[in-house]
Amino acid sequence: MGTLVFLTIPGLVVLLISLAFVEVGFNRLSGGRVLPWQRHRSGSPVSAAGFEQITAFFQGSKNIEFEQRLTTLMHRDDAETGAPPRDEVDLRTGAARLVDRS
Repeated sequence: MGTLVFLTIPGLVVLLISLAFVEVGFNRLSGGRVLPWQRHRSGSPVSAAGFEQITAFFQGSKNIEFEQRLTTLMHRDDAETGAPPRDEVDLRTGAARLVDRS
């Protein structure tokens, strides 16, 4: 009976919310992540991806946002293209310019 409930859309949302609470609780109590490939990362929890996929199922524009993110990740950020300044090292003069990121 429980499997049948979680095959419905409201049941899937309830399952995802409960798993998100378990994941966040585990992260706060242990200080680590549940999944081995997420242990050393600092970022959004795994359950955030599930919420994004459910949102993408109901909103078609969310898929466009995902494609835009992938496109943005493939572009390089250089000072010549108008990216924010980063640390620069000039090997000819032996000087380094560090940019304060705060």
